This record gives sequence, C-alpha cells and structure tokens, in this order.
Amino acid sequence: MKNRILLAGVIFISIIMFTGTGKDNDRGIKVMTFNIRYDNPDDGENGWLHRRESLLRLIKLYKADIIGTQEVLKNQLDYIAGNLEGFGWTGIGRDDGKQAGEYSVIFFNRKKVEMLESDTFWCSETPGKPGLGWDAVCNRIVTWGKFRVKESGIEFYVFNTHFDHIGVTARLKSAELIMEKIKSICSGEPVIITGDFNSTPSDKPYEIITALYRQKIKYDFYDSKNISESPHKGPEGTFNGFKLAEPATGPIDYIFVSNGINVKTHETISDKFNDHYPSDHFPVIAELTFK
Repeated sequence: MKNRILLAGVIFISIIMFTGTGKDNDRGIKVMTFNIRYDNPDDGENGWLHRRESLLRLIKLYKADIIGTQEVLKNQLDYIAGNLEGFGWTGIGRDDGKQAGEYSVIFFNRKKVEMLESDTFWCSETPGKPGLGWDAVCNRIVTWGKFRVKESGIEFYVFNTHFDHIGVTARLKSAELIMEKIKSICSGEPVIITGDFNSTPSDKPYEIITALYRQKIKYDFYDSKNISESPHKGPEGTFNGFKLAEPATGPIDYIFVSNGINVKTHETISDKFNDHYPSDHFPVIAELTFK
C-alpha cells in the first residue's frame, strides 16, 4: 500500500515538472505583427492570389492569439477572416473609416481572449476623422482594442499601426500621437504595440516609443526582442521585398510591450513556400506573459 502511495506521489510530481501548473499558459499569449502586402495587381508571381494560401498556412502554423496586420484590403480581410476559424477581428478602412483603403486589422483568438472595446484613430492633426497627417503621402491609422484573457481575467490593450513610408515628420508625430493616446485611453493595464513603423532602432520614432516618453506617461515601453528571455530567432531584418537571394533590410516591424509584460520568446519568421515568401515583410512573433 505504501509503495502504491509513493508511486502515485512520484507520478504526480513528474506531471507537475513536465507540464507545469497551467498558470503560465493561462496568463500568456502569443502576439504576431505581420505586414501582409496589399493586393497589388503588378506583383506578378508574388501577387495575392498566388500567395494567399501560403500566408494563411503560416498564420495557422504559428498559432498566435493576437495578430496585428498591416496593408489589408477588404478582399484580403474577407479571405483571411473567412478561413481563420475561431478568430474575430476589428478594424476599418483608412480612406473613409469604413471599407475603403488599407486596414490595420487586429485578429484575435476567441478561445483565448475576448474583445471588450475597440476603435481607430488617424495619424494626423485631426485623429478623429480620415485624412492625411503632416508630410505623409498616405492616410495612416492606428486600430486599438482592449482584451481580456479568458482563463486569467487579465485585461490588456493592443495598438496596431503602419507608419508612413515617406513622411519623416509624419512618422515622428505618429509615434508621439500613439503615446498620447495610450495616456488618455489606458489606465494602467499592460499595453502591446504592433506594427510596421518604417523606422529602424536608430530612428526618432523608435526612440520616442522606447525612451523619450518615459517621464510623461505611466508606461515604459520596450522592444520585445531586446528583453526576450530566450535569444532572438531568425533574421534581424524584417523587409524582404520578395527577394530570396538578398538579406532582409530593417528591422522596421516590431512588437513593443509595456512594463507589466514578460517576453518569453521572440522570432522573425522567414518561412517560404514553393520558393516564395508569403509577403514582402517577415512576420514577427513573441510569446508574452503578464506579471
């Protein structure tokens, strides 16, 4: 009888050691940022119809719970949303606040999280309505959502964006605007910022997000790659331009996290399918836990 009790105890301890208590899984989420490349009819063999199945396959393979996407046109949104079972989404078209132009969609795993509220603002002097900002050549937006992890009840925010590729002032001012909006919208909950920032770590927008505003708002923000507990995996650059034979440039795509969030792993995904990349950007994924 004693031997049976001892054996049961050993088995129980082994289960705990190898599987954990489940608390980390309940508290944690996987977050991806992915510029999917808009449906450009001039892309030839890299056109949307040629790569959409590979792109969807990649998204499903890495099992992110939150996916901040950029350059999503309505037909691309319909395809992804229609084939990504169990996911909800939030976002609007940047050109009219409805369906016209690119979206910065946030997809979320309904089994893991629930969305509590969401909205979109424009990166401009008039963020409440569609329009160009500063020296930008395109309308630029930030779509945000407030979410709750179902198992733990932890609430957090995601801000997803795509900064202008030409306007230097627009990128700087967009970074400042995001910080100000976080200050006015959030009240201490953990915050995640995803996006294509068209900025390297040596550029001012990156510095604004990760350093300059630390004395002005209640959050500190970090590039998730720099604080990952495990070494970064994959290329350093994130813009590949569909060029298999050349190294990616950048990085320009990031997952920033506020204080209150631990980063377990960080990876730039460079998978290709049939000798083609699913997009001209590599997605970035991070495994996060809430303190």
